[in-house]
Amino acid sequence: METPPSEQQTDLGASDLQPPADEQFQSYGYQLPVMWDHEDIDSYCVGGLHPVTMNDTLDDGRYKVVRKLGAGGFATVWLCRDQEEGKWVAIKILGADASLNAAQCQIGEMAVLKHFRDLDVSEEELQVHHICLAQEFFIERGPNGKHFCFILPVLGGDIREVWKDYAHDPEVLRGICAQMVTAMQYLHSKGVCHGDFRPANILYTDDRIEHATEEEISEMFPECEEEELGPVPATGEEPSPQLPRFIYSSTSLSRRSDQKKINIVVSDFGEAYLIDNPPWSLGIPLKYAAPEVILNPGLGFDHATDVWALAASILEVRHNKNFVSDMSIVKAVESWEESLGPLPEPYRYVWFENDYRGRGIPLDAEIPLSEPVSLSAQRMKDKKTRALGSRHANLLEKIIREPAGLGVRILPGEDVSASPGQRQTGNGTHKWMEYQIPADEADGLFDLLSRIFKYSPEERLTLSEIVAHPWFTGKFASESSQDNDTDTAVEVVVNEIVDMVVDQVPGPDEMEIVIDEQPDDFHDPHTNALQFLEHAPAAVSVEADTEQAKIVPQPEQSFPFCTVEEVQDPTMVVIDLGAHPVTAQVEDHDKDVFYDAQEGQARQAGAVQVRGFGAVVYVFSRIKEFILIIFGARPDRYSG
Repeated sequence: METPPSEQQTDLGASDLQPPADEQFQSYGYQLPVMWDHEDIDSYCVGGLHPVTMNDTLDDGRYKVVRKLGAGGFATVWLCRDQEEGKWVAIKILGADASLNAAQCQIGEMAVLKHFRDLDVSEEELQVHHICLAQEFFIERGPNGKHFCFILPVLGGDIREVWKDYAHDPEVLRGICAQMVTAMQYLHSKGVCHGDFRPANILYTDDRIEHATEEEISEMFPECEEEELGPVPATGEEPSPQLPRFIYSSTSLSRRSDQKKINIVVSDFGEAYLIDNPPWSLGIPLKYAAPEVILNPGLGFDHATDVWALAASILEVRHNKNFVSDMSIVKAVESWEESLGPLPEPYRYVWFENDYRGRGIPLDAEIPLSEPVSLSAQRMKDKKTRALGSRHANLLEKIIREPAGLGVRILPGEDVSASPGQRQTGNGTHKWMEYQIPADEADGLFDLLSRIFKYSPEERLTLSEIVAHPWFTGKFASESSQDNDTDTAVEVVVNEIVDMVVDQVPGPDEMEIVIDEQPDDFHDPHTNALQFLEHAPAAVSVEADTEQAKIVPQPEQSFPFCTVEEVQDPTMVVIDLGAHPVTAQVEDHDKDVFYDAQEGQARQAGAVQVRGFGAVVYVFSRIKEFILIIFGARPDRYSG
């Protein structure tokens, strides 16, 4: 990460961001198309959003605005051309009041930027852990005040619709979920909680964008729809300078559903906070918010609050469903009680203090702790009987095990049978996508989420426990700094030796692992499991008293394979791992050792020198994981 603003710059920014004098504000009364994902027009006022029109320039003419990428209650985001460096950037413009709060560096993006600056975290480190933070900022002055403008890389769209593209390929979806876990684990390790962790704030990366031509950008980012603002409905007057000339719909990078390797980054740190300085409240939508956020009984927020949001995001990404209804607080609590049981204290106290009442419950009713508060006990029982029957333990299990479906418009020329699980509807204009999680995977996902969705933050799984959960088996291998080819090669070699079933072995306390140096002539032209990258050792030795076994490279030969090569020592043979099975008789063990040469890429070329086969087998079978650790591999990637 490039050096963020210094302490002096931040202080100057705070003093420079004093808002204009307060004015009494009344709604403008504008009505725009409801299908647009646009900001509230009433946010364009003193202390509010900065008015922007296409082709405007920012930062004294350096950045030219070409597309609107998004908007919220406190900021807008724009695709801009950096006319000095000739590249594309995204600029997030905070509202004036939000900028003033950000300048205090207590919560939000500026607080996180300052924190990571103090930790001297590099941009490369953030990228590896799927984190996207602003690299620079400037201040833009306008009719509504002074605004922090954060300069960010241009990213693809968010992952809210990733299920549409990859529901037929669950491994891609689980891989995205693993990246989400990696990002959150990294943030927490640095003392930062995201506060608004959800698919809308998680975006694809795309290396095509930064230096694309204007024509390529036009193809990648559809045009924004626009609506010109006429006279103010409430007054009949012409729009003031505090309003933009046009309101635009947001656009995003056209999705590439053919990609198998998806990389995501977590962005939008507007609700982020340092773990030792949590805010009083969080602005996260109901369907991702933990009980302590929605009812806020004074428990505070911490890592476990983020973890609840992570679980809700995993369910949405993997199965396009939500655990909690976002219709109202009452409906959210109803969702909890259907799966987690009656609302406990201290949430229960807050429920009644705020005069929430569930359906079918009289206003003056005394409700025991053993009964729900969102529905009468009888209604809850009847609802569970109708919805769950005897097939599912609770609502969460039903959500996971039943198919997820979605109707989407058929694009011109699209083959509706291209992906499994899709079928065309009767009118020929839409397709219906329906997928069910396989039973075994559903078992794992239900177990994982059941251990996270808990009323008590202390009872939720930690991130290290989530990483170790079987549902994520094999999904964190790509996060290792070791090369995957090295890991695979090590596994091949180790498994070949373990497969030798020989008895009469020495004890484990007589064994020792030795790593040999790579020989100078190790340049076999064939595919060889031992031909690792430059950082890997070329051979593994196992010593037990005077017995020794080595895996070594085989010199290039004129024949593709041989069965047994004679050597001076009568107890040592060379078994070639060529294209055919071979049998080797070992003098001190009256047993044949067989290889199935069709399994394992190491059998293209190479050889194994073996002395004392019993020692070899015992050592490698007992300390296989230790060998993998030495080579930089992680034992939990392997099922053997």
